[in-house]
Amino acid sequence: MRDSQTMSQIGMREYPLFKVPDPLGGRSPKEWKPKEAEQFCEWIKTVGMEERVAGLLEFFGESMEGAPEEVLERLGRKAAETLKEAIYWEEGSDTWKEFVDRGIIVKRKTLTHHGAALGRDIGLLIAKLLLDLHPHVHWDWVRKPKSDVDYHQPKLVGYDPIHGFAPMRMGMGCAGAVANSKDDFLCWRRTFEKMNHLMAKPV
Repeated sequence: MRDSQTMSQIGMREYPLFKVPDPLGGRSPKEWKPKEAEQFCEWIKTVGMEERVAGLLEFFGESMEGAPEEVLERLGRKAAETLKEAIYWEEGSDTWKEFVDRGIIVKRKTLTHHGAALGRDIGLLIAKLLLDLHPHVHWDWVRKPKSDVDYHQPKLVGYDPIHGFAPMRMGMGCAGAVANSKDDFLCWRRTFEKMNHLMAKPV
C-alpha cells in the first residue's frame, strides 16, 4: 500500500476519466432516451461498477481487505490527499479565468472531470459494499419526474421506494466537500454507515 508521502507525490497525476459507453457519451443523462438510460444502468450493473472499482483500488494501491468501514477510511484518506493536491480548479487559476471570461460562474475549487471521476468511483465502491451486505438491494434507474436531479441515472433501491440511493452523485458530493475543506476524509465512510443502517430492512 502507498503511504502518505507517496500519495502526495502522485497527487498531481491525472485520475482516469469516467467514460460512458458509446453511444451515450457527450450527452446529459436527461437527453437520453429511456432505452439508453436502461442501457447505462445495465452497464453499471454488469461491467462498469466492477471495472471502475478495480481501477480505483489499483490507483491507490488499495484492496478490499478488512471491514467496509476500514476500506473506506484508508481509501478516503488517500483520496482526500489527492483532491487537495490536484484535481480541482481553484479560484484565480488559468482554467478558472477562462470560465469567467466566458461568463460562467465557477465556485472556488470546483472539481475537474478527473476529480468528479474519483468521486463517482468511490461512490461505486460504496455501492458494491452495500450490495454485498444487502441481497434485497438492487440497481434501477430513475424514470420520473424529469425534474429529479437523478433522472435517467442508476440508483440503489429495494429499501426505500421513494428515494433510493444515488452512490455516484453522493460520492462526488463528498469529493467536492473534501476539496473545499467542508468535510474530511471520513465523508465516504459516514455515507456508507448511514446507508448501511437504512438498508438493513427490505421494503
